Amino acid sequence: MKKTDFEYNKLTKLEQDCLTVVEGLGIYELRALSRVFGDNSPTTLKRDEHIKIIMDKIISGEELRPLPLRQGRPHKELSSIQGILDELSNITGKNYSVNSDKISNISRLQKNIVFKQIEDDIVSKQLFPIKAKGILRSNVNGDLFFYNQYNFKHVLVSKDFSKKLAPFDFVEGTAIVMNNNNEYITNSIEKINFEDEKNYKVFTSPYKKCNPYENITFGKNEITLGNRYRINDLLKFTDKKKEIAQLTKTFKENNISTLAIIPNVPDEDILDIQSMGFDNNILFRYNEKASETTYNTLLIVNEFIKRQQAIGKSIAIFVQDPVTIINMLDFCFKTQQKCFMGHTEQTAQVFKEFGNLISAAEDGKSTTCFFTFDNSDLFDPLYVSLVYKVYKPLSL
Repeated sequence: MKKTDFEYNKLTKLEQDCLTVVEGLGIYELRALSRVFGDNSPTTLKRDEHIKIIMDKIISGEELRPLPLRQGRPHKELSSIQGILDELSNITGKNYSVNSDKISNISRLQKNIVFKQIEDDIVSKQLFPIKAKGILRSNVNGDLFFYNQYNFKHVLVSKDFSKKLAPFDFVEGTAIVMNNNNEYITNSIEKINFEDEKNYKVFTSPYKKCNPYENITFGKNEITLGNRYRINDLLKFTDKKKEIAQLTKTFKENNISTLAIIPNVPDEDILDIQSMGFDNNILFRYNEKASETTYNTLLIVNEFIKRQQAIGKSIAIFVQDPVTIINMLDFCFKTQQKCFMGHTEQTAQVFKEFGNLISAAEDGKSTTCFFTFDNSDLFDPLYVSLVYKVYKPLSL
C-alpha cells in the first residue's frame, strides 16, 4: 500500500499535524506505536500499513485507550513511544498516553512543525525580506526553526548558519521567502544569544546557585539580582510603559537580557510592548484560539532559561497576569482533575519548574523575575501559594 492510496483527502489541520508526526517516525517506532494502538501483527506489516492503522484510529475521533507497552520488548524500540503518544495527545486534545500521570517535557515541544521544500529559484530572488528573531527549536527532521516574534510565523534556519547554533538559543536576523507556500528561511543571523554573531563563541559552564548578593539601583529601589518580585497594583506593563522601558534599559546597561511573557495581547498593544525594549517577547495574542500550545511554549521558555544559564548569561523575566497563564495551562490539561488548589497537578508542576529557575549563581550570573499583581489575583489559591507568599513586593 502506498501513501498516495490513503483516503485522507479531507484531513483537518490537527489530523494533518498528526500524520506529519507519524510519517517522521522510524520503522521501530512505527511498529511499537501500532502495537500500542492494538495491532496484533506489527512485524508482518509494511511501513505504510502501520501508518494507516495509527491514522485510522486517530481520525475516528474516539477517546482511545492504547494498550500498555509490552514488557520485555527491546528498550531502543519502546523508549521514545511515551513521548510520541504525548505529542499526539497534545495535538489532538485526546488522551493517548500510556501513563497519564507523567508528562514528557522535551518530547512535546512541537516537533511536528515541518516545512515544505526549499525552492532555490525563489530563494535566489531574496523576496520580501523581514526582520526575524526567536527561540530555536528542532523538528522531527532535525531542522532548526523558530517562531518569529515580529510576524508570528515560523522561520526555518538555513543550514549555512547552524554550526554555531543549538536548540533554545535565541537568534536575531533577517528572513526571506523560500517557496511558493510563502514559508520563510533565514538569510542572515546577526545576533546569537544577544551577542554579535561574528564574536559569538559557544561556551558552557555549570550554573552554581547561591544566595542573591548583587544589587542594581532603580529609582528608589534596590533590586537584588536573582530574586523574585511582584509589582504592586500593576495589571499591565503598558500601564507603566515609561518605567518598564527604563527598567529594561537599566538591565541592558548591566549586561542582563530581558524576556516578557504576556497573555491576551490585543493587536493595539503589540507596538507598545515592543517599544518597552524587551529583548525577547513571548506573546499570547487576544485573537488566538485557546489551544494546547501554551504548555509547549512555556516548556520552551523554561528550556531557553536553562540554556541562558548554561552559557553564562543573566536574564530578567517579566510575567504579566500569571493567573491567566495558570488558567491557560489548565486548558492544556483539560482531561485531568483540578485537584491541586483548584488547578491540575501538571499546571502546578510547570509553574514550579519555572519558579525554581529564578536564582542567583556564582560569578555574578542571575535569573530575576517580576510578576504583575492585582488584588483580584488573591482569589486564586495557587497564585497565593506559589507567587504571593514567595515573591517580594515592589513599587515602581
